[in-house]
Amino acid sequence: MDQAAIDQLRAETPGCAHVTHFNNAGAALMPDQVIDAVAEFTRREIEIGSYAAQVEFADRFERVYDAAAGLLNCDRNAISITSGGSEAWWRAFMAVPLEPGDRIVAGRGEFVSSAAGLAKARADGVEVVTVPTLADGTTDLDALQQALAGPTKLVCLTHVPMTQGVINPVAEATAIAHERGALVLLDATQSVGQIPVDVAAIGCDFMTATGRKWLRGPRGTGLLYVDTKLHDRLRPPVFVDGRSGAWSGDDYQPASGGARFELGERSHSAVLGLLAAIELAAELGVDRIAGRVHELARLLRFRLAETPGVTVHDATAATAGIVGFSVDGWDDSDVASSLMASHITVAAPRAMASFHDLHDRGLRSIVRAAPHYYNTGDEIDVLIE
Repeated sequence: MDQAAIDQLRAETPGCAHVTHFNNAGAALMPDQVIDAVAEFTRREIEIGSYAAQVEFADRFERVYDAAAGLLNCDRNAISITSGGSEAWWRAFMAVPLEPGDRIVAGRGEFVSSAAGLAKARADGVEVVTVPTLADGTTDLDALQQALAGPTKLVCLTHVPMTQGVINPVAEATAIAHERGALVLLDATQSVGQIPVDVAAIGCDFMTATGRKWLRGPRGTGLLYVDTKLHDRLRPPVFVDGRSGAWSGDDYQPASGGARFELGERSHSAVLGLLAAIELAAELGVDRIAGRVHELARLLRFRLAETPGVTVHDATAATAGIVGFSVDGWDDSDVASSLMASHITVAAPRAMASFHDLHDRGLRSIVRAAPHYYNTGDEIDVLIE
């Protein structure tokens, strides 16, 4: 991306005039395209009522599935729109027919909502085995092969952990899992919109993502991919309404396609904002986005590492746009609060957010800075100063 393009993107991002925003791994600043899409539908809801507005925008609601399918390289019938990454992950997880005595293998970078699902499965009599990471921060594929020596129903993978910028070898891990007959659930919350995510190339059976992070969509939006070949082999969704299927007396039949994992009651304005976000990412090109984010993350790691009193906690394989660090003599949350007072936004996730990953590195928390393509080198200077 050249400077003129970046200047234009910043001009189309109102938040850039108010904050120096490095919390894109939490929620990115929304661009005008997303803001306008949300506002347009909301105005029509006010003017003609929500149901009439929904009919008026019907073509656009259908377009979101085509846009998401294009982004992820899959069939539109494999896409479900959810309220966020956690809902998407839980819907996939609960669809797997797990029974007491079954086995799950997971990585060490699971987010808290995923870890809670694994804890519930363990309490229900399912064996849960975690696979260690290598010194470079990536999932140990040899250890994964060893963990899959016994019959395994499900492998849970994280593409990019929420506490460091490692990109895990998920295609290779998926191939190993499939060789042993296990299904693969991929948490791509920190990768979709930041780097190319091709579910066909990866081969995963399920993939979950959120709209508010690297896609720059509204809060309350998420994506779930479920391979359509699996639909009839999975447990029917537990939380359903009239969109999820059809009632006939006492009989309930799940809807065809991804609608079976959706609810009709949702923020329709947010869904249209998600569409605008996906279309913007496609217009810019995710490869270009990835190159820009990685360039900024590399600069940020370098500048932090040369700053006295600052320790960068990323593993050696870290190239993605999540940079973890700490400041000598400061609590991480105090660093985040102090920066916020200067209109600089970062995050300070504590161990509960990704317990195994932080605990394995001897950390109770970190300061997390996550640059996006609309950030600049000058803003990195502001953060460092």
